[in-house]
Amino acid sequence: MSATQFVKFCIVGGTGTAMNLAVMWLLVEISGMHYLPASIVSFAVALTSNFVLNKLWTFRGHRRRSIVSQYAKYWAVSVTALAVNLAVLWALVELAGIWYLAAQLAGIIIATGLNYVGSKRWSFG
Repeated sequence: MSATQFVKFCIVGGTGTAMNLAVMWLLVEISGMHYLPASIVSFAVALTSNFVLNKLWTFRGHRRRSIVSQYAKYWAVSVTALAVNLAVLWALVELAGIWYLAAQLAGIIIATGLNYVGSKRWSFG
């Protein structure tokens, strides 16, 4: 595992996280959507942006595979990380009484390691 590659992955993830939190806030506060479906929608918005940035910058040496195959694998890894994120989000909001955006951020941080390893070894490996 390259430290530089992990830092790049986290930078891309930071842009995706900012996008995720902004969309989630808009959906919850402006449209009145419940925080769990809002989390899923905000995840979907950030997913493609993160894929493109990771493909072109973080894992740029892994271009031999079909983009469709890489995207499908990236999507599968990301959905697995989303499941972890949703569990953390729910537990922190419902059981610990933490504000939904802080809980969302915690869930994203917790799922980052899983997402990185899956992306590096399977999606782009």
